Amino acid sequence: MRYTSVTALLLLLLFGQHIDAQELIFKSFNHLEDNTTARINRRRDVNGQGCAIIIIKHNFKDFKVETGKEYEALEEKVGETWVWVSPDEYRIVLRKEGYLPFPFDLKGKLQQLETYELIITDEFGDIKINAPKAEIWLDNKLAGRDSIILTLKEGRYVLRATREKYYEEEKFAVLNAGDNLEFNFDLKPKTGSLVLSSIPQETKGADIYIDNEILKQKTPSILPLIIGDYSLRVVKQGFLPFIQQINIVENESIEITAKMEVDPTILFMKNKRQKHLWIASTLVSGTIGGFSLYRADKLSDDYKSAEEEAGDLHTQIATYDLITPIAFGLAGLSLVKYIYHTASQSKAKRKLNLYGINSSNEISLGFVYLF
Repeated sequence: MRYTSVTALLLLLLFGQHIDAQELIFKSFNHLEDNTTARINRRRDVNGQGCAIIIIKHNFKDFKVETGKEYEALEEKVGETWVWVSPDEYRIVLRKEGYLPFPFDLKGKLQQLETYELIITDEFGDIKINAPKAEIWLDNKLAGRDSIILTLKEGRYVLRATREKYYEEEKFAVLNAGDNLEFNFDLKPKTGSLVLSSIPQETKGADIYIDNEILKQKTPSILPLIIGDYSLRVVKQGFLPFIQQINIVENESIEITAKMEVDPTILFMKNKRQKHLWIASTLVSGTIGGFSLYRADKLSDDYKSAEEEAGDLHTQIATYDLITPIAFGLAGLSLVKYIYHTASQSKAKRKLNLYGINSSNEISLGFVYLF
């Protein structure tokens, strides 16, 4: 009875050591007849026989290779381990922590100075998923974003990529042990369009900014945009920028006509120049009218007492009488123009203040818009 209990305990201990252990999986064993590695890199066993080489290809790290005769020579490469073994070797064993030992029978399979390939994997494979700026889901659980590599047990998986304002995409993966699969997602955006034009006609070809980034297109244009809210700005030299918030809806088109006002700086300088011109015209015309009136009156007094020069004086008086109303008329018209441009300049100045443009340095404003 006591021996039965001890045996059961030993079995339980042995079983307990491996109950959670994974298995290494055999894929293939091949004689590489055209591979001369073993003949070029000659090594001999203790009996003087030429060793064979087994190139173990694997997808895991941190393991040991044991031979039955307890000698080995290893050369590590990426995904490969080279083992020199005697042609009389009867087996090798791979040991990896957390895995059951993997024995492989070699009896009668090896020849001197020949090269062989043994492919072994663990029960896992890798899936690389590329989904730029998107969230990556594995079986409806968030696994990462942008680009990830998942090491998974063999099986079937549902891969999904999602991104706000984009159509989601789903793919299915069948993973075998040792596989290295790659999936690329290229999500398509949900879009609408903006039909944009600008007035007046002089603003055709205006620059278009979306969220402060200039576009290649000019007005008028039809712009495909991803759904959402944007800040639109239309800019043309000589005009105030047109600014508006817009909302793009999926599969819908919105039309906007940017009504652009002439830059008040230009109006300010233009009216200032016109105002100065017309006040000068008013002064000159008024002076000429006043002088003509004065001369006509003076000559009229001389005409009353004149005898021989009466005809000449009459002609001069008639000329001054003709000039006087014309000059005063021009002076009045110039004064009206002066008042108009003064009011227009004041209006433009108010706009300058409204848009936060500094009008105190009028000379600098003029230089900016004259070139």
